[in-house]
Amino acid sequence: MVSQRDMFKLNDQQMLKEYSGLLLDKFDVEGLEDVVNSLKSLESEGFHERLFEDYLLGLKIFEGGAELSVDEKRDNDLLVLGYQNLSYKRLFSIKRNLISFTEFSEISDLLLPLYYMYLGRKLTHGDVKAFYDARIDERLVFLLEDFDEPLNVPKPTPEFFKKLKKLQWQDKKTKKFHENLKEFVGVCN
Repeated sequence: MVSQRDMFKLNDQQMLKEYSGLLLDKFDVEGLEDVVNSLKSLESEGFHERLFEDYLLGLKIFEGGAELSVDEKRDNDLLVLGYQNLSYKRLFSIKRNLISFTEFSEISDLLLPLYYMYLGRKLTHGDVKAFYDARIDERLVFLLEDFDEPLNVPKPTPEFFKKLKKLQWQDKKTKKFHENLKEFVGVCN
């Protein structure tokens, strides 16, 4: 029987090539080819394999007691305002928002394994606190294209989350593109 890890290694290059070709052929989106090529270059550096290994480790990337307390998480304005203003993803919901608090709060869950990879050791409480204090999640949300620039990060406001909650797909083609892109990114990860 082939393990999940071995299946990942066996299928990654073939699936990456197949999905990237399908995306590029099916959708005419400015900058898409650059995104696809960037994801492919990360694979050539072994990035995806290392990230997948860290994903399999799960909570083992943290030392005991590394997680922030509820009170410490309350210091993160972005999470608090998201919690107060976004809906929760429910299995049997009639109206589902495009972005729920569950999805929004996963930004850190995606970034912390990258931080672990960069440090090359388990994350301590100090590491996790430094991660949140650096406001990396806020830089991604508000300064995406200028992330590396020494700009002041805007303070999160309830209005931002109210607008985010009202976000809708422009049309069915945009929604289909998103679904295909998620599938492609899933192949890359």
